[in-house]
Amino acid sequence: MEKKYYKSLEEHRNEPASNPGERDLVPEKSLLEILDEEVTQKPASRRNFLKFCGFGFTTAIIATSCENPLQKAIPFLNKPEEITPGLANHYASFFFDGNDYCSIVAKVRDGRPIKIEGNELSAFNKGGTTARVQASVLGLYDDGSRYKSPSIDGKEVNWFDMDKQVTDALSLITANKGKIVMLTSSIISPSTRKVIKEFSAKFGTRHVIYDPLSISAMLQANKETFGIQALPEYRFDKAELILSIGADFLGTWLAPVEYSRQFAETRRPTEENPSMSQLITVETGLSITGSNADQRIPLKPSEMRNWILM
Repeated sequence: MEKKYYKSLEEHRNEPASNPGERDLVPEKSLLEILDEEVTQKPASRRNFLKFCGFGFTTAIIATSCENPLQKAIPFLNKPEEITPGLANHYASFFFDGNDYCSIVAKVRDGRPIKIEGNELSAFNKGGTTARVQASVLGLYDDGSRYKSPSIDGKEVNWFDMDKQVTDALSLITANKGKIVMLTSSIISPSTRKVIKEFSAKFGTRHVIYDPLSISAMLQANKETFGIQALPEYRFDKAELILSIGADFLGTWLAPVEYSRQFAETRRPTEENPSMSQLITVETGLSITGSNADQRIPLKPSEMRNWILM
């Protein structure tokens, strides 16, 4: 006798086929009506309250027919040799925003930077970073504040038309013996300095440097006091007593990455040097340096002048 195979229990019982879970559906009642009946029949408790809230949110989503946006993953047609999907690569680079400098290592996955760490091979920061350096990777994904193309009078143009219009305007000013000023922040890139120098030589441009966080006052003070317009090199790793008067050298003052590493060396007792440095801060507002001080002296802004003139 030939064996007979059935695809489902309904076929074996000679019943009409149905979808899984179709018997549990109640087509004559809406989800809101079912929820209302459940609420009236169940006792009041914290567990039932949380359960009904979750069920209510799900019902609202189904009722409004919200659909998730469709996103398609496009594979590499010609996969780069250094990229393996799902595995991260690390690239040595540097960070400079006109104020802070740091040698970094960027963690990149599928072509997207996702994490920044200090470069331990750097003699400057030796693996250290600051909060601004760590947060800088978020700026790469701030698409709303980034220009996608050049514009003239609020209208998008291509780079060829933009370069032509700027070059013609600069040539006209130079022919009429006018003055051209290029305003930038501090630049540490040798290649960028070379380009600016060549540009200034061609159009007779005057290069003006302006930094929102300027140290020109410190340079001028050192010139009037010591006759040298320069900044001293601070070595916190060799200091036994540190007095900071309004200088947040662990947070924002001059080179916090370098100073933080030096300061940490004096706060870690060893067999060769069992002593620790002492830090005293005088400030008008709580700073990172003040929060790490052994003794913090808070002052009013009007009282700070007396400490500076001591």
